[in-house]
Amino acid sequence: MISSRATSTARACVRSAARTRALPQHQRRALATVSSSLFPGEPSAPHLVTQAIPGPKSKELSNNIGTFQENRAHGFVVDYGKSQGNWIADADGNVLLDVFAQIASIAIGYNNPDLLALAKTDEFITMTMNRAALGSFPPTNWQELVETGLGTVKPKGLNNIFTAMCGSCANENAFKASFMAYRARERGEQAQFTPEEMSSCMKNESPGSPDLTILSFTSAFHGRLFGSLSATRSKAIHKLDIPSFKWPVVAWPDVKYPLSQHARENAEAEKVALAAVEEAIVSAKKGTSSYGPVAALIVEPIQSEGGDNHAAPAFFQGLRDVTKKHGVFMIVDEVQTGVGATGAFWAHDKWNLTSPPDFVTFSKKMQAAGFYHNIDTRPSMAYRNYNTWMGDPTRTMQARQIIRTIQDRDLVQKTDEVGNYIYGKLSDMIENGAGRGKVEKLRGENAGTFLAFDGRTPEVRDKLIMEMRKLGVHMGGCGDKAVRLRPMLVFEQKHADLFLEKLETALAFSEVEDAPWAFRAAAHRPSSAPVKSSNDSLDASFLPFLFSLSHHSSSTTLANMSAATASSEASTSQLAPPSQPSQATSNGTSVTEDEAALYDRQIRLWGLAAQTRLRSAHILIVGWNGPATEIIKNAVLSGVGSITILDPSPIDARVDLLSNFFFRAEEAGSLKCSRGPLDRVRALNPNVRVTGIDDVADYTTLLAGGEASVAWLTERSVDVVVAGTPLPTPTQTGLMQTLVTLNTTTRSAGSKFFLSATYGLGGLYFADQIEHDYVLERPIPSSTEKVRVKRRQTFPTLTDSLGTTFAGLTERQKRRTRLPLDWFVFLSLTDLRDRLHPHGADTSITPDALKARTVALIREKGLSSTTIFAAYAKDEREVDRVFQRIIGEGGMGVTLAPVGSILGGVLSQDILNSIGGREEPVVNWLFLSMDGLGQANVARIGEVSAPVVVD
Repeated sequence: MISSRATSTARACVRSAARTRALPQHQRRALATVSSSLFPGEPSAPHLVTQAIPGPKSKELSNNIGTFQENRAHGFVVDYGKSQGNWIADADGNVLLDVFAQIASIAIGYNNPDLLALAKTDEFITMTMNRAALGSFPPTNWQELVETGLGTVKPKGLNNIFTAMCGSCANENAFKASFMAYRARERGEQAQFTPEEMSSCMKNESPGSPDLTILSFTSAFHGRLFGSLSATRSKAIHKLDIPSFKWPVVAWPDVKYPLSQHARENAEAEKVALAAVEEAIVSAKKGTSSYGPVAALIVEPIQSEGGDNHAAPAFFQGLRDVTKKHGVFMIVDEVQTGVGATGAFWAHDKWNLTSPPDFVTFSKKMQAAGFYHNIDTRPSMAYRNYNTWMGDPTRTMQARQIIRTIQDRDLVQKTDEVGNYIYGKLSDMIENGAGRGKVEKLRGENAGTFLAFDGRTPEVRDKLIMEMRKLGVHMGGCGDKAVRLRPMLVFEQKHADLFLEKLETALAFSEVEDAPWAFRAAAHRPSSAPVKSSNDSLDASFLPFLFSLSHHSSSTTLANMSAATASSEASTSQLAPPSQPSQATSNGTSVTEDEAALYDRQIRLWGLAAQTRLRSAHILIVGWNGPATEIIKNAVLSGVGSITILDPSPIDARVDLLSNFFFRAEEAGSLKCSRGPLDRVRALNPNVRVTGIDDVADYTTLLAGGEASVAWLTERSVDVVVAGTPLPTPTQTGLMQTLVTLNTTTRSAGSKFFLSATYGLGGLYFADQIEHDYVLERPIPSSTEKVRVKRRQTFPTLTDSLGTTFAGLTERQKRRTRLPLDWFVFLSLTDLRDRLHPHGADTSITPDALKARTVALIREKGLSSTTIFAAYAKDEREVDRVFQRIIGEGGMGVTLAPVGSILGGVLSQDILNSIGGREEPVVNWLFLSMDGLGQANVARIGEVSAPVVVD
C-alpha cells in the first residue's frame, strides 16, 4: 500500500537549476527587425494565442454564420483588418504565415499600402458608390482604366478583353464564345440565323442548341457553374447531383517528378496523352460518337485543385498543334497560375508556343476576372455573351494597381528567385532530411513559388497541414494527398526560411510515433501488483547550494527577460525563433544547428530522440504560483514545444511577488496572464510557443469535469497537466474534489497529471503518469559494458491514492509504514480551506485547528498520530511548534521563494523525464520536509505495482 525509496532528486535539482541559464545573445532576435520594404510593420514570427486553430472565437463566429448559410467548409474566421503582408490573423488573435493566400488569390499581400492608397482616391470611391452595368452603361474612364491596367499584360497575340466576375464566370463565358465562334465558322461569318435555329434553341434542341462539346482532362478544375463543372474532373463531391453535359475527357499524362530527371519517360507519357486528345477530337465527328464535335479544349498550365499536376512545354505545344490542325479552339485556364506565381506573368509564356492560344482566362490574384481573346471570337451580335455587370470597375482598378506594383517592384523576377530557393531546400529536405519517407514527388522546378509535394498517404498530408497550422503556418492541400504552396508575390527569402524551418519541425514531429505517447492507448490499464518497501531521503546538505544556484540563475535570466521585454513592447509581434535552415542529423531525427548548440548538454545527457519528444510536447499549467514559475522556466529553457498557462486570477502583491520573478510590483492587480509576464517567459527561449489563457470560461470548463473538459484538453493536444494549489479561484465543489475531478479528466484525455502544493517551508507533489516507459542502463555482470533496459511503471489515480487506509495492517506493519506527516498536513489544510477559508492565504486557520484535523485524519486512516509525529518531534511541545510554523509562514496560500524554487525544480525535472522517457519516475508522492532542513522523501501511496521490463 505504501513504500518510500531513494531518489535521484538531488541530481534532478542540480540539473534543473543548472539549466536555468539565459539564451546566448545570438539566439535572441528582436521583433520585426527585418521587414519587407512593402510592409515595414509586418511580423517576423507567428503569434499563437490558442493551441487549436480554429480557436473558440473562430468556432463561435463560424457557428453563428452557420445559422443562415453554409459554414462547414470554414477553416477559421479571419480578422482582415489585422492581417498584413504575408501574415493572416484570425478572430482569436492568432497570426500565421500564409502560404495559401486565399486559395492563391492574394498577389501583393494583405492590406498592401498601394491598394490602401488607391481605396482613398476619389476615382475609386466614385466607382464603388456607383457600380456600372458595364455592358450597357460603362463609365467615361472605362477605356483608359482597362488599357492602362489589364491591357498592359495582354498575353502575346491576344488583343481583346472580356471582363467577368470570377474564375468560373471567365471559363463559362470563354466556352460560350468558343461555341459561338465555332458555329459562325461553320455557317459562314455573314450568314444569318435560320428560323429553325431560332425556334429550336428555345426548346434546347438542335440545330439552335448544337451538340458541341468542350474537351478537358482528368483531375482538371475549371469552376462550379454548369458548363465549367462539366469540364471539371478533380473531385466527385463537386459534381454529385448536378446534371452535366456529356463532354469528353482525356487522361492527364502520367508523368514522374522531378520532370527534369524523367524527361524521356515523361515524353512518352505525353505522346500517349496527345494521341488520346487527337483521337477524342476526330472520333467526336463520327456519327457513332457518344458526344458531339469538340469546339474547344481547355487546359490548366498546372492542374491545381486536382493535385498540382505538371507537364513539359512540349506537351502544350503538342496540344496547340492538334487543336490548330482540327479547328478546335484552345482555352488556357490561368485562373490560378496567372499573375506571376510561376516566375512568369502568365505560366503559358514559358511554353513559347508557335501560335498563341485562342483564349486565356484569369481571376484570383488579378482580383478582376475575364478572358483575353481576339476579335474573331467576339460574337457576331450584341447581348449574346452578356450580363448586367460584365465585371466590376473597382476590381479592375485594383487589378491595375496590382499590375503596377508587380512591375514597379519586379515581383515576378523575385518570385522566380524565391521559388528556386525553396525548391532547392525542399528537394534536399525530402531526399536527405526530415521529409524522407514521409513526403515525396516534389514538383514545381523552374515554376516560381507554384510548388507542391505529396504526403506518403492522405493521412500524412492532412496531419502535416494541421501540424503546420499549430506551428503558425497556414497552407493548403489539393488532390488526394498533395500539399500545394501558394504564397504571395511579396514572399521573400526570410519568409521562405521561416516556412522551411517550420516544415522541417513538423516533419520531424511526425517521426515520433512511439514512447512516451504510448500511454494514451492504455490510459485506464489497472494496477494491482504487490508493492515492495524501502526508505531513504534527500541529503539536506544539497539545500543551501540549490538555494544559491536557483537565486543566481533567476537573476541572470531576469536581466535577459527585462531586455527582451523592452524589445517586445516596442512591437506588436511575438519574439521570432532562429531561422537557420541548416541541419544536424542523428538517428533519423533532424534539428537545427542552433537547437543542437543550445540544447547540447541535455541532448548528450538523454539523447536526440528524447529532445525531439520534448519539442513536440504541450504542457498545461493550471495556476501560476511559485512552483509553477520554476516549472515554466525550466520547461521553456529545455525546449518544450509549447506551454499554456491557464489562470484567470490577478497578481496579488502579498502572495505572488514572494516567489514569482515573472511578475512586477507595478503589475499588481493586473491579470497574471497579461502580456508583460508572458513576454518575459517568451524571452527565455523564442523557440517555445507560450500561451496564456485568462478566460474564466476556459477555466470553468476544464475544472467542471465531463466530456467538455476532456474535449478541452484533447482539442489542444495537451500531454501534461500541472495543477498548483491553491487553485486560482475557488470552485463550488471544494479544492480536493476539484483536483480529483481534474485528474479524472486528464486520465480520460490521456494526459499525464501532476499536482503541487507548498505550506511554509514544506511542499509536495503528486504524479499520475498513467503509464510511463523509461530506459535504464544496468551493468552486465563480469563486464565493463552496460545494457539498456526499458521498463514500464503504472500509476494509481489521485482518488485511489487518497482513498488508501491502513486499518487492516498489523501494529508492526503500521509502525513500518513511515508515512510522512506532510501527507496528512496537506490533506488537512485542503479540508480546512474548503470549510473555513476558500480564498487567499490560510490566515483564518489556526495551528490548533490544523493539528486537531491532522490527528483526526491520521486516525481515520487507521494509524496512530504518536507514530507519525515521532519522526518530526520528540514531544508534544515540538509537535505544536510544527503546526505553529506552518500557519505562521502562510499555510497553503503562500509560497516562499526557496521552497517554490526547489519543489518546482524537482517537479519540472520529473515532468521532463516523463516526456523524454529516459529516467526512472517519482512514484507517486514527493515531500519536501517542512522542517526547513531540505529533506525530501518519496512515498508510494495507493495500489502501486512494481515496474515491469517491457524490452
